[in-house]
Parts: sequence; C-alpha cells; structure tokens
Amino acid sequence: MAKYVYGIKSVKFGTPTGLATMPGTLTAWAQTVEGTFTLAESEDTLKSFKVEETATPVLTIVSEAGEMTLTWSAYDLSPAIIAIVKGGTATGSTKWAAPATKPTISLAIEVETTDGAKFNIYKTSIFSTFDGAVTRGDLLQMKTKAVVQDPGSGVSPFDITFPT
Repeated sequence: MAKYVYGIKSVKFGTPTGLATMPGTLTAWAQTVEGTFTLAESEDTLKSFKVEETATPVLTIVSEAGEMTLTWSAYDLSPAIIAIVKGGTATGSTKWAAPATKPTISLAIEVETTDGAKFNIYKTSIFSTFDGAVTRGDLLQMKTKAVVQDPGSGVSPFDITFPT
C-alpha cells in the first residue's frame, strides 16, 4: 500500500537526549505559516575510484553524506519563542534582547503531518532569522532552519512513523 505525507499538524521541540530517543517533554512550536514548511535532503558527495585499464569507476562511495534540513516560518514573535530559536533574553511577554554573539542552539524536533505521519528528529542545529515585510498588508515572520545532526550516540539521527 502506498504511503503519502502531506500537511503540517504540529511542530514540537525539546532538549536533545544525546541518544536516538525523543525527550520526554515536547513543547508546541508557534503555528506554521501556510506553504512555508519544507523538508529536503541535499545530495551526497560521491567519490569515484578509477584505474587506467577502464573508463568506468571500479568503485564509487559516499565521501560526504548530504544534509537533511527542515525550513519553516511562523508569525508568532513572542519574546519566549524568539529566545528559544535565536538565543538572547526574553523579559516577560513584551521584550526580547538579542544575544551579544550568536549561540549554537540544539533542539529535538517532532513533526506530525495532517495524515498522521510522525518525524522524530533527535537533534538539530537551529538557525532563525527575521524575514518578511513590515506593512499593513503583511506580518513579520520568524524563518527557522533546522539541520539534522548526529544525536550523539552514532546511531540513526531520525525516524519516520507512517500511519496504518
């Protein structure tokens, strides 16, 4: 039976465990701006080994694995959300102060799709930027990019559970 994956039901985050497991507690991310969520894998870098006696390689290997990235945007610019994805300090619900230097931010991410598929990504590096117009006809967005990382145990960095 074919399996299809579509739509975003929820994006949640938590503190990576250092293993191929999800944290016990996950927090819902701000709602995703329609049409902005992408999940993409870059191509692997290949290395071919050739010999003089033939024009075709005798062996081709993956010399560098491609990266998996998730990218999405949210309209919610609550100081607490900004501090989680950009660092810095949230003061109540009205003020965010940027950090003096860009921190390295690691989060575990769970993405559940409209059709019930669930992506458990045990560790990501998070990079967020303000993005968009500030006009009467638009809202400023927080664009977030998550790059999948080794969870720290040298095992699978993510899994996908498909609905039955």
